[in-house]
Amino acid sequence: MVLWAYRLAENPRVNLPILVCLDGFMLSHTAETAIIPAQESVREFLPKKRFCKDSMLPEFGDKKIVNLQCPYNWKEHSRRKKALVSAMQSAYNTIPEIAKDWHRIFGENYGNGFLRISGDPNTKIAIISMGAIVGTIEEAFADKPVKVISLRFFRPFPAKELRKAIGNASKIIVIDRSILPNGHGVIADELRLASGACGYNGADIHSFVGGFGGQNFSEENFLNMLSAILSEIGPFKKTYWMGDAP
Repeated sequence: MVLWAYRLAENPRVNLPILVCLDGFMLSHTAETAIIPAQESVREFLPKKRFCKDSMLPEFGDKKIVNLQCPYNWKEHSRRKKALVSAMQSAYNTIPEIAKDWHRIFGENYGNGFLRISGDPNTKIAIISMGAIVGTIEEAFADKPVKVISLRFFRPFPAKELRKAIGNASKIIVIDRSILPNGHGVIADELRLASGACGYNGADIHSFVGGFGGQNFSEENFLNMLSAILSEIGPFKKTYWMGDAP
């Protein structure tokens, strides 16, 4: 994802900062084989460094170093805000292009680049999450009729891709390890917001949060969660906390 990040952030149509996130546990408590691609392939994948004179904010695209001061002209400030939105839409359109080139150059197929999907494609239960916790979720439900959907990108939020991946599922379980001030999980909140525009075939959305501060989850935790979901009728009216949180 680091190479993807450079390719996306430095695209002239995007020209936005990007964060590559990795769970702290993976850095401090695990080890795995690292595959280092050939330098020639990396150079083919990554575009040459260029200053984006044709970017959405051309006055900041040349070699001149400037400071962004407090806005004093509301028209200019509004234009820049609109440009940021347009750049994010360009990022959305660029990600599939990156995934396609990655497949061509390195031979690894990540589909459209937004999602990773595993499990039963015809199930009525879809579980959505992101990060290292997805591995435990997949292990927990390996022999269960569920579909696990993992987000590779949170921004831009892949609402249309999620709708297609969810398919005909009647229950959507969202497991978040990040929470908003309103008490909702970040993915669940975005999913509910997007459901009005994209629709999820009337599926119930059930939101769970937990895993904060290094809290660990076992496969049993997720199996208990599924049992609770199957015993309920209709969507949960609030966000439920997993683990020992009061």
